[in-house]
Amino acid sequence: MIAILAASLALVLATSVADGDAEALARALHQRGTEKFARREWNEAREDFVAAYDLSAKPGFLWNIAECARLLGDDADD
Repeated sequence: MIAILAASLALVLATSVADGDAEALARALHQRGTEKFARREWNEAREDFVAAYDLSAKPGFLWNIAECARLLGDDADD
């Protein structure tokens, strides 16, 4: 729940700041997501990667998101 609130806050902040600040926030979310991924906190990491993607639309985040989903056992065929 806290991660969802943090992601929502990130989106609100991003809409009120300049593009450079949004990029900096996306980088910070990526770093935090990477740290959570390393701790095997895949759901929380995915939330950070989604928030970072929403800010930057960089396609590399899609791989991070998909990898988290795979490790969580999410299956697109279900």
